[in-house]
Amino acid sequence: MKISRTTIACLLAAAASASPVHAALLQGPGYITATTTMAACELSTCLGVGLDINQVADNSTDDFNGWAGQSGLLGTIKLDLLGTFDLTEFLLWNDVNVFAEGVRTFRLHFFDASDQLLGSTATLAAISQFPAQAYSLGTVAGVSRVDMEVLSASGRIEIREVAFNGNAVVPLPGALWLLGSGVASLVLRRRRIR
Repeated sequence: MKISRTTIACLLAAAASASPVHAALLQGPGYITATTTMAACELSTCLGVGLDINQVADNSTDDFNGWAGQSGLLGTIKLDLLGTFDLTEFLLWNDVNVFAEGVRTFRLHFFDASDQLLGSTATLAAISQFPAQAYSLGTVAGVSRVDMEVLSASGRIEIREVAFNGNAVVPLPGALWLLGSGVASLVLRRRRIR
């Protein structure tokens, strides 16, 4: 029995493919871990609120839940995604207190699981409002980390929450095993026929 090129091509395609899972809101500690080298606001200034950077990814958009940097300090917040995703939208819950402090301009930098830069956005503008501000990304494929580079802020960086919309990219389970076993069974079958 001869193994057709079509059969081999189908097996290779099945092994190499990845299957996107249903679109989801990627928010909270099950999806995002946040880190930064920027210092949090002074304890006396913030009254103990907004000192933990992971509050920007804790799935809470309450008025006084989030992270605040020291006044005038700018820098990068790393958002490690717990998996690999095709991202379509970024959501930012900026500060809403009476002083309207918070992010004013920023850029997003997208990295794959090997920390290779996939691309960056243009400079994006932010305002202080209670609902999330949504930024369409088109589709950025294969993202495992997003760096939010804050370029300007009003007073200081104050962020209540961040999230993404997108699809988890999950390799088909056992795809390589299926390829190997499929080829092996075809070879064994060919030998039996001879």
